[in-house]
Amino acid sequence: MEQEAYEAPALSLKRAISEVLLIVGVMVLYYLTRGVAIGRDDDAVADVHSLIALEQRFGLFREPAIQAWALHSHLAIHLADWVYTYLHLPVLVAFAVWLYWRRQAWYAPFRNAFLVSAACALIVYTIFPVAPPRLLPEYGFVDTLAVYSAISYEMHTIRLFYNPYAAMPSLHVGWALLVGIGLFWLGRNWLLRLAGVLLPLLMLCAVVITGNHFFVDALGGVFAVGVGFLVGFWTRLVDLWRAWRPVPSRTSY
Repeated sequence: MEQEAYEAPALSLKRAISEVLLIVGVMVLYYLTRGVAIGRDDDAVADVHSLIALEQRFGLFREPAIQAWALHSHLAIHLADWVYTYLHLPVLVAFAVWLYWRRQAWYAPFRNAFLVSAACALIVYTIFPVAPPRLLPEYGFVDTLAVYSAISYEMHTIRLFYNPYAAMPSLHVGWALLVGIGLFWLGRNWLLRLAGVLLPLLMLCAVVITGNHFFVDALGGVFAVGVGFLVGFWTRLVDLWRAWRPVPSRTSY
């Protein structure tokens, strides 16, 4: 099926403004979830120990060793801090603008996938607060953003606008995957497609090295985006199924 098989709605300033207001509203709500975490420190710590136990059971608890290895390389640490900080929201915004102006036939499904994944994450943040690895120094974790960069989530001006116990699911990884799928699928040159492959891989490495997420958090982000993708692309998936479904043969009796 050709990528532009669906007719794009006409571009308009009014629609563009409404889209911006919608996305900004969702992001404000996303960052104001700090209120649901107040007073839930014990829950967040208990929940993260449950996730650590789960990872240990399946042999996935390698994050302390990975970060310890990265701490020997200033290049690895600074690169991870940069990826975590600047390849999240800036890339998401740039991707949305690119979709709206260059691939508008696919803008709405990706936007809906983003919105549904954000809603899934907000629900989980509310009922299952999880502390990030950087708040667990007993395991040897270091908050690399606080130690090696000028940006830290523990700064007073930043702490007012973020939920410190929103490690599960990792939308840093989930949204990087969503953008990566879009770039690889809709990109018309090898550079965009390469970026689509590298972005989620780099973000996965960055969230672990910076001490912001566990591997299971990343899997949670992938699951949230998977739900969003199914909802956002539901009508098109149905169309694909109808187009590819084998037509039953009619046998006369």
